[in-house]
Amino acid sequence: MLDQILKLDKSYNTPGFGASIIHNGNIIYEASKGYANVKKRIRISPETVFNACDLAKQFTAMCILILKEQGKLALSDSITQYLPSFPKLRTKITINHLLSHQSGIRDYLGLLLIKNKYKPRYFTKKQFWADLNNQKQLGFYPGDGFANINSGYVLLAEIVENVSGKSLKDFAHANIFEPLAMHNTTFGCSISKGPLENAYSYKWVKKKNRYTKTHSPSELIGDGQLWTTLNDLYKWDQNFYNNQLGNRNPNLITDLQAEYYLNNGRKSFYSKGLQKKYINEITSFEHFGYWDNFSSFYIRMPAINLSILVWSNSDQYQAKAMAKKIQTELLSQTAPTKKRHLQRDTSISLQQFENIFIDLHTKSIIQKIIELEEDLYCISMIKNGQKDVKLYNPERLKANQIQFGTENNGDVVFRTDNRGDPIRYQWRKSPTIYIKMKTDTSLSEASSIWCGNYFSKELRKKIRIREISETPDLLIKTGWFQKQKLEKLNRNYFWNSSEAMVIEFTNESLFINKKRANNIRFERMK
Repeated sequence: MLDQILKLDKSYNTPGFGASIIHNGNIIYEASKGYANVKKRIRISPETVFNACDLAKQFTAMCILILKEQGKLALSDSITQYLPSFPKLRTKITINHLLSHQSGIRDYLGLLLIKNKYKPRYFTKKQFWADLNNQKQLGFYPGDGFANINSGYVLLAEIVENVSGKSLKDFAHANIFEPLAMHNTTFGCSISKGPLENAYSYKWVKKKNRYTKTHSPSELIGDGQLWTTLNDLYKWDQNFYNNQLGNRNPNLITDLQAEYYLNNGRKSFYSKGLQKKYINEITSFEHFGYWDNFSSFYIRMPAINLSILVWSNSDQYQAKAMAKKIQTELLSQTAPTKKRHLQRDTSISLQQFENIFIDLHTKSIIQKIIELEEDLYCISMIKNGQKDVKLYNPERLKANQIQFGTENNGDVVFRTDNRGDPIRYQWRKSPTIYIKMKTDTSLSEASSIWCGNYFSKELRKKIRIREISETPDLLIKTGWFQKQKLEKLNRNYFWNSSEAMVIEFTNESLFINKKRANNIRFERMK
């Protein structure tokens, strides 16, 4: 069945993927397809060295916890104690804020995207610190919001180096990779010596009808740039059950997996390089990784001692999708999905929920609630299309709370005002709060009032806002060939769904909000 899910019956001379399933301490299934190196016809195997991308974060976090165990730092310490070059801001950011993605620091990759500088020559420490030092304010107050910010883990790598006197690469080698005999794993760059050859990543170019090798080296580590093999990751996986690192105290693993809370008391469902999920009421620790057409996904379900590892070296194979299909198939055999049977409260009108809602803290995620043929749907506009989630069987929890169920995404709870109209909602298994956007009461007011030239001192970048004739929408121009349509949400909010970018206009300013780089101010030029 798994061979069919992964389509192993179809073999092509293309890049591909590797997969491994671990149960009760043993590798019970391995699969691979395609080439690690297409030109040399080197097949992918469990010993292929690949870029594990964001899976690096849990290793960086473990380095921090080992230093904590050694008494060299505390997670509640301000990061300025260990980062003398960090810009002076008015609020305290702790190591915990970096570990939990709650710092509010803008993501360096998100900034490069906004500046049209997402290129290898800018993936440097010099550019990283230049952008960081230009930040005069945060995206949100530390602990108020959650955003997957790579900058935090780059800073954690710097902290490891400043505290230990060793680079993250050398510290991880001595304190993680050697104790676990992960001899084919390293930080920072691919393995340069030994019998194993690294995988290359590839992108399918439709116009040329062939794969093109991609290579985007980066000086920055901690958030990514972990090179490893499936067999080495098996050793890392087993250490969760019998810790061999540091003082061999099991509390080291407990601390790594402990989920964080926001300032408002809500769970973030993120620990330290691991995201906590609940699948069929089974706890699942997961993390996704992507870089330069490499993708990876790691799932560990300790209650049933089952783990799934998948990676690919092509944009045509998505590691997360494959891992999730494997997980669904395995759990269907051992723990069938429990369906909830709720009685629909027919006194609740679905039409009252229709509106546009925005992420309260990052102001970068838009979700639309619509009623269609007596059913309610939540529509999330994402970069490659849209995701529709059906909300069913509403029930009243309290006088001002109404809960809906979903098929696979958990429950959604709406908070209503005194008239019964929804004003905000939360997915029970997500820290994000969505608030209803104000209805546009100024339809007669043209969007042209926001047109003009704007400049950001932080990004040192100029943008232009122009009208689109006979529509309420606008056009943002960021360079000679960079033009994007801004769809009007209400009087002063516009967005571009393909870039997941929301723009808020004020009298003389605008603020660009992307998921990882938000609250960036541009002032109107005179």
